[in-house]
Amino acid sequence: MLNKQLKNALNQIFEENELKVLRIHNLMRLYDKISNFIDYTVDEDMLEKTDTVYTETRYPGDIGMLPEGKPSIDEAKELYEFAFNIFQKTKASLMKDK
Repeated sequence: MLNKQLKNALNQIFEENELKVLRIHNLMRLYDKISNFIDYTVDEDMLEKTDTVYTETRYPGDIGMLPEGKPSIDEAKELYEFAFNIFQKTKASLMKDK
């Protein structure tokens, strides 16, 4: 779910800049394509971690959702706060341009 929300937020940058919206779920690829259009940076390690959680929940393996297993409540909160922060920064960036 976090991956989808982050993907939607990043895709708003594509739309705002009249770029073709990419139909991919890889957040790192999306971020690489829009990083020149935003005025904030994103913790790429957290972005990769969010991608990993998405991939492992979409295509579950034997080890859980992260390479080290099922995320703890603290890790889940950290991922949520990361996603919420990007959403807020993206929203502020888009509102600033209006």
